[in-house]
Amino acid sequence: MNIPGLSDTASRAPTLSPLALQLMRVRETVLTSWANAVQLLIPPARVLYDPLLIDTMPAFYDNLVESLSPDFPRGTPDHSNNVAAMHGDERARLTRYAPGDVVREYQLFRNVLLAVCVADGIALQPSDIAAVNDIVDDAVQEALAAYVRRQSDQRERYVMALAHDIRNPLQNIGMAAQLIQAHQPAPEIHKLAERITTNVAATDTLIREILDDASACRADQATIEFTQLDMLALARDVAASVPGDRVSVAGEPVMGFWSPPHLRRALANLLANAVKYGDGGKVSVQVSMTRGTVLLSVHNGGAPIPPERLDQVLLPFHRGTAGDGWGLGLHFVRRVAECHAGTVTLDSSAERGTTVVMDMPVDPRPVVGPTRREPA
Repeated sequence: MNIPGLSDTASRAPTLSPLALQLMRVRETVLTSWANAVQLLIPPARVLYDPLLIDTMPAFYDNLVESLSPDFPRGTPDHSNNVAAMHGDERARLTRYAPGDVVREYQLFRNVLLAVCVADGIALQPSDIAAVNDIVDDAVQEALAAYVRRQSDQRERYVMALAHDIRNPLQNIGMAAQLIQAHQPAPEIHKLAERITTNVAATDTLIREILDDASACRADQATIEFTQLDMLALARDVAASVPGDRVSVAGEPVMGFWSPPHLRRALANLLANAVKYGDGGKVSVQVSMTRGTVLLSVHNGGAPIPPERLDQVLLPFHRGTAGDGWGLGLHFVRRVAECHAGTVTLDSSAERGTTVVMDMPVDPRPVVGPTRREPA
């Protein structure tokens, strides 16, 4: 059974419990019923493009099933990955959801899952139901925390843009006041011009302090264009540039509309990190498609990313400790995914290695338009 997700799917089937295998058989029923319920009961969801609506929920479902398998090396669905966090982040970034809508989505997921189990005769023990409740509650916390972080980031960006817009006319006011002073006006006019100059300087200092807090990667760049390409062919081409026959590429051809140069650079960054910080073995690239979304994953063995740093390594200018360089380039990878209305999810543990997945609609243009601001 090859279910697209974050973990190394080749090793899933032998370790799934009988209950987990039953849940995998109703996977599409649960996800489809959940999507229908969300669009029925959450008004902002009614306008969402299907890949954006479904988002990371297939991966969350797979991870939940794994966590219900005693022999599978996963404690909880959010252990060693950021699937729920990226769901909350995307809801804040690309939808008109309120925080309560994010909570409602997970409540509906739980209700739909339990209802499908009843309808299909899948027997859940009280301990299984308690585990599902705990899993959903944990996911809600992760998603809400990420939602709040993204909202805060968006407010900060707005303040930065406003500061830029104010600064230019403010400088013009300051120069005009200086010109008035240079023409030796009457004392009272000179005094007023001096006060203007002083206050302009003070305000400019305040604006400069705001802008100093901004990272350089947030400056506006040129736009990017989406063109049709085969993701599998692109992955093979980028992998071929890695010396030493270190990278294997598998999957299915997936045609879509993306930005080839940015995806090449993003995948090259992922492969460089995987080769440099992996265990010396093969790095595997997998290309697949589910529900109108392409999944581009890079997997390597080696030391895992600590759980507390899974979100940090995606931040701009993040640098890891010695021997841990996964922060290098990952923010750019995340920005590329976001410019394609997608996300980047991480799954990293000593048992399974590290998998980075870029998931993006096969055609992001209905969400972001024919062009998009270039990622810095």
